Amino acid sequence: MFKRWWTIIQTCNLPEGMTMEEADPVSKWLVVSRACVFSMTLTSGIIGGLIALSQGAINWWYWLVTIIGLTLAHASLWLTKNQSLKISILQIFIDSDRGKKMF
Repeated sequence: MFKRWWTIIQTCNLPEGMTMEEADPVSKWLVVSRACVFSMTLTSGIIGGLIALSQGAINWWYWLVTIIGLTLAHASLWLTKNQSLKISILQIFIDSDRGKKMF
């Protein structure tokens, strides 16, 4: 199971031969939330903190909360191909449980 999750984090895809219907909830969340690019989200937060630090002392608590917020915001929204409609990942899972297609 951990190997599957690590594969998803590295590739943004389910392992070869696995479908979304066969995947466990964590695997689905990792794919839909684009967990493979969380490192970019964290990097942008770190760069922002370094820029703020170059201007003087910063509140480390606020910086940590900002990093967590950025990551949660990234993990909770999925943009459609036309980039105009934001869909909650929770809604995607609710729809998939009801038998609707996820994509």
